[in-house]
Amino acid sequence: MRVVLAALMLACSSRREPAESSAGHVDAALLFFGRARAAAESGIDPWPLSLRGLSELDKARILDKSDAQVVEEMARAHVFLADHRLRHGEDPRPDLEQARYRLNQEAHMAQTNAAQLALASLERALEVEWILSRSSEENPAGPLAQGIDLARRALEADPRAADAHVALARMHLAISRAGRSAAELAAAQHELDAAADIAPDLLELSRLRAQVAALAW
Repeated sequence: MRVVLAALMLACSSRREPAESSAGHVDAALLFFGRARAAAESGIDPWPLSLRGLSELDKARILDKSDAQVVEEMARAHVFLADHRLRHGEDPRPDLEQARYRLNQEAHMAQTNAAQLALASLERALEVEWILSRSSEENPAGPLAQGIDLARRALEADPRAADAHVALARMHLAISRAGRSAAELAAAQHELDAAADIAPDLLELSRLRAQVAALAW
């Protein structure tokens, strides 16, 4: 009997809970943000899902501070939230600042790649949109030049970087809206077509195309 009890105690003591995985939290975060994006495009508040996604990324960051993907997904999340704020007339700069902070972190953790450059160009595009949407003397030339340069570098690194085309389209669209420029509107449409050829399932394409159609100078 004692032998049996000893064996049971040994078996119980040797069992270990499976190690918590940083990758598992990243996967969970991506699911939450996928649902948040779909919700936003359907007119549903994406914040509850987004906060759960950010919580998962925080957990992943605690488990592995060297994982550059975690930091990039944090930046991507804040770009998405900045876009949502912008669409609802709110100040997107707190989330844009967080996105830039995370992108700067990632730059020190891993070699710069096309996805990172495209995301950075999209962050700059949102800054341009915000500046041009306000009646202020702030000059969008700086973020505009940076955004165009980042997008072009992304496409040089990977011609299939769809987010870079989206960033360029948004900058052209913002300039067209501010200056009633048919040429900029045509350039925006061209970039959206290029993005659609690469990634036809991008959720924001329909919305951005509708914005182009609504202007039609």
